[in-house]
Amino acid sequence: MTETLSGPTVRTGAALQQRQPVAATRRVPWLTASVLGMIAFTISVAGSWIPSLWGDEAASIMSAQRPWSSLFTMLGHVDAVHGTYYVFLHLWIDVFGASTFSVRLPSSIAIGAAAAGIVVLVNRLATRHHRRVAVIAGILFAVLPRVSYMGAEARSYAIGTALAVWLTILFVHLVSRRPNRRPAGRLAWLGYAALLALSIYVFLYLILLVPVYAVALLAYSRDRRLVLRWLGWSALGVALASPVIYYAANQREQVAFLGHRHGVTPLSFIVTQWFGSDALAAAAWLTILALVATSVIALVLRRRRAVAVAEHPVFSRPAIALRLIGDHSQPNLLVLAFAWFVLPPLALFMATTFITPMYSVRYMAFVTPAVAVLLALAIDVLARRRWVAAIVVAVLVALAIPTDITQRGPYAKDGGSDWAQVAQVIGQNSKQGDGIAFDETTRPSRDPRLAMHLYPAEFVNVVDVTLKTPFDDTTGLWDATQSITASAPRIAQTDGRIWLVEYHGPNGAGVVSTIGQNQRLSELRTLGYTVTQTFTLHRDAVYLLTKGS
Repeated sequence: MTETLSGPTVRTGAALQQRQPVAATRRVPWLTASVLGMIAFTISVAGSWIPSLWGDEAASIMSAQRPWSSLFTMLGHVDAVHGTYYVFLHLWIDVFGASTFSVRLPSSIAIGAAAAGIVVLVNRLATRHHRRVAVIAGILFAVLPRVSYMGAEARSYAIGTALAVWLTILFVHLVSRRPNRRPAGRLAWLGYAALLALSIYVFLYLILLVPVYAVALLAYSRDRRLVLRWLGWSALGVALASPVIYYAANQREQVAFLGHRHGVTPLSFIVTQWFGSDALAAAAWLTILALVATSVIALVLRRRRAVAVAEHPVFSRPAIALRLIGDHSQPNLLVLAFAWFVLPPLALFMATTFITPMYSVRYMAFVTPAVAVLLALAIDVLARRRWVAAIVVAVLVALAIPTDITQRGPYAKDGGSDWAQVAQVIGQNSKQGDGIAFDETTRPSRDPRLAMHLYPAEFVNVVDVTLKTPFDDTTGLWDATQSITASAPRIAQTDGRIWLVEYHGPNGAGVVSTIGQNQRLSELRTLGYTVTQTFTLHRDAVYLLTKGS
């Protein structure tokens, strides 16, 4: 039966079930995907070397620079969930070095691969204007602030996002085609299980894609054999990843610090998590909510069989949404994107509430493809004319660009990391034989000591007077240190000059007020040192103390 709603033709009932899988025969738009991938890569890599490295990146780089035996010993005690990425980065640094640009480059490449994959996925599944929707989704993904942020960071989030996109493409391909019991068919499913396992090894929370796929598959097919086939191969993928799941469970106290912070607030969830600015967040959420409302109306109309009598123009958008919902020839893009958008944050929030703190807005980076797809679908459904859609896309891009640019500032990471500037001060002003000590009271991700490991060329003149055990001789992530008083014999062997790097918060807040109260400064004064020069930086202060002055 064919029913008409304000112009567009909508198939319902048995006719929908008989629709041919036209999208499955579409050519893969490799040229378009490559172009969008290059654009996304360029946006992420541009200026990626400018922001100072920060604590989480220090964990990546320092772990990757350990000897192999030291790295695997460490992973047995801490950070096993990042072990695969550390191994990859170890090999990368061996070839390309550990400059800021080099260590962040893999993430930029991964963003390009993810954007290309989004174009392929949307082109395959979109039921109307598939090429246009694919291009819009690729563009919006490339400029989302969360994407441009992780595209210039030496962490696994960007690579995990790319794996999530291409794993989803493989999932769609496998469940959309005819059953194949031949070895080639089993090999393809084995590839799915292996890619799922690899994804979980790279970023543990990609296991949350399994319930996303379950929803998408059950909404698409009631074929029991297909569902059981997918379930079996997914179980194999999870089983292959069981070692990292086991270590993650044993090392869960590593993320317990999240429980001592403010947690996920409405502001961080709505704005910071994906959009970065109030204006972009408001525009994006309104667009997505409009798509939700339109889809709900479409479902109500279908349920009530009211399509034929709904002739008023106000129902034209739900009619289009009904076409998106009603296609049963393959997994539904709208259902898949909504499940991807909703289930991982919900699951992590529930786990944080009832099990242990484990939610950080950065962990939901792999949901950004779903955000881009939903925005693209909403624009296609709600915009009556192509030029209107172009304007909406341009507005969203314009709202995203200021945040993208800000994220390439020198202090863009971790609320203002300035370790590159700390290293520059030491490199330009130190002399051979100087000593150096650091503030050890702040949280590890902001410990200024890490600057010495991230920019080692700038610290060649100085001696680390408070070092007790180098990080690569420990089973943890960081150096073991001792107090300045305990380091007095080593300090006495320097040439009478000590550098002290202190954390004082954004914009050097509290530098003057703490000079007379700081414990480390007091200990150095007791040893006969006096502050002779102060460099107040964005978040840290660097003091030069000279003995006898």
